[in-house]
Amino acid sequence: SSGLVNLSDYKAVIWMAGEQATSRFTTFDAATQALVSSYLSGGGKMFVSGSNVAFNLASGGDNKGPTFLSSTLHTAYVRDDTTTYSFGAGISGSAFASVPAGSFDNGTHGTYDVDAPDGISPVSGGLAALVYSGGTGGAAAIQYSSGDTRLIMLAFPLESVYTTATRDALV
Repeated sequence: SSGLVNLSDYKAVIWMAGEQATSRFTTFDAATQALVSSYLSGGGKMFVSGSNVAFNLASGGDNKGPTFLSSTLHTAYVRDDTTTYSFGAGISGSAFASVPAGSFDNGTHGTYDVDAPDGISPVSGGLAALVYSGGTGGAAAIQYSSGDTRLIMLAFPLESVYTTATRDALV
């Protein structure tokens, strides 16, 4: 948000938000939202991952988070905690079509307990690319493509996925 990094200097950006447990952690502040929106509208490619990113933006108050979530990330917030640590194989025809079913850490696989992965759904031209297995179900990843713009919004932290082969397949 300080402007020290010019996103347009990069062919693609991986935005790893980790676990954003409460609205006091600003996943994308207003300045960053403007920079990311400009980057994507200019044909940027971005992979966003993190638990509670959608929750944080949906409860964004003055930072226009809900608008950024739907218009830029093409994602709608559905629920805070899908009560699962698993996702099914990638949806046929999606960017994750060749990704096998997998899991993310419950605190026993070397990273951290992903307490509350977001439940999300696609909006504004987004498409579901991955769904949760078990729990409350629903979309676990959204993809969006328009012109040169490419976006993946993963509702749990990429770094928490195991095995390494499954994490590599997601990337």
